[in-house]
Amino acid sequence: YQDFDQLPAIHNIVHRAPLPGGEGRTNYTQDEKKAPTFYISLTTLTRFSMPTPEALIKWMCDMGYDNAKRYLKERQAYGSLLHYMIGLFFRDKVYSRMNLEAIVKGALALGVMDTWKEEWADDIHSDMIAFAQFVHDHKVKPMAIEIVIASKDGYATMIDLVCKMVVTEDGLDHVNVLKTGKNAGQPRKVKVEKEITALINFKSGRKGLE
Repeated sequence: YQDFDQLPAIHNIVHRAPLPGGEGRTNYTQDEKKAPTFYISLTTLTRFSMPTPEALIKWMCDMGYDNAKRYLKERQAYGSLLHYMIGLFFRDKVYSRMNLEAIVKGALALGVMDTWKEEWADDIHSDMIAFAQFVHDHKVKPMAIEIVIASKDGYATMIDLVCKMVVTEDGLDHVNVLKTGKNAGQPRKVKVEKEITALINFKSGRKGLE
């Protein structure tokens, strides 16, 4: 999704493809003669260039290798579904739990994820309600969803959401100044709303929405 009225059209589309062996992804653009220029995924670059965190190694040892791999695959499937549903939410401007079964069937058919567990229904519903509340509270106006951008330095990454949104900042009221006290005549400290352009990354962990 991209709102071309708010965000200029991106003419050099970034394509994505798996690396040989399925370990990681690469990205590429094509010139007018279809000649490709490749960019490594930022996630793949990080995975191959940084050591595995000790806490993650310990967690996998405690859980057991096979169980840990199974769990990570399930969380990836859940995260993919959540991203997909957020995209539908912005497209259709509505979310209803009554449509969840149809959405899941469609996502499985499209290959968005390759597994679904009925016990995820409550969590995905809770996450979608929380996100809808976030959109309402901050007057979020999407400009682009899941858009891949590439750097001239040779890597590319996906941005989950580019949007306009309203945040609250500290400000000063110069009209209704303080009337009494040692600060009389000074502006009052107030909270003011400000619209900003934001890049937002969605996380599907159960410790809050980022």
